[in-house]
Amino acid sequence: ILFRSYSTMHITPEEGSSYASFETNQKVTNYTPLISNVVRAFRPKRFVMTLMADEGGLVQMGSNPLFEGSTSKSKIAVSFNKTKPGAKSTYKRSNLASIQVEDDVCCMMGNWVLEDGPGSLSAEEAESQRPRGLSVANY
Repeated sequence: ILFRSYSTMHITPEEGSSYASFETNQKVTNYTPLISNVVRAFRPKRFVMTLMADEGGLVQMGSNPLFEGSTSKSKIAVSFNKTKPGAKSTYKRSNLASIQVEDDVCCMMGNWVLEDGPGSLSAEEAESQRPRGLSVANY
């Protein structure tokens, strides 16, 4: 908890299918760096991003991968290796859904999948380069 915002993480390791979540109410104008940091910490093969905001919050929001481009063009590039500049893993949004929850509150969910391609690290390469015993803050 910091001032009026919070961040929380939950991890449930399961054989064959682990689950991790990150939740925050931080207000920022660009969520891409925050999303990249969370993805860098967990290194998933796929993830779901959920955003809840009222209409005023959506107007104030700046850059957000949930809104950017069509499904085929919406991507998040995450650098997993500081020793190889430019070596990034790219996550591609596979779909987007939204629903109005209250009179002025919208819930949007996007599914993201690790994309293998030129300049992109595979899930196995990203996992093999994961530093062990280091905090995310030092990585």
